[in-house]
Amino acid sequence: MNPADIKTLFANIPAKEVLAIAKAYQPRLISGEIKVEIKPDGTKLTPADNEIQKLLIDYFRASPLSKKFTVQGEEAMKKEKQIGKPYKIIIDPLDGTSSFAKGLETWGT
Repeated sequence: MNPADIKTLFANIPAKEVLAIAKAYQPRLISGEIKVEIKPDGTKLTPADNEIQKLLIDYFRASPLSKKFTVQGEEAMKKEKQIGKPYKIIIDPLDGTSSFAKGLETWGT
């Protein structure tokens, strides 16, 4: 893939779907209906993290990048062999999970 194709691929990330997942979970986290999980490493995890991660991994794995890139999610990091794939994409579904869970706007994907 050339740089223009990669730029187009990233520009077409399913942002509306990501935001729909976020909007579905954020009020439930703020109200306490859903609890934030604390992972063994001390970082936080919500169901929104998992759903957004799956959405983005599926998106990239279905793309032409999958021929050269191993695609992994930060929330389920495993040492994955990169057989024949010189590059790796690591998805951070919600950078700023604590802020997200509090209803702040200081989070991103």
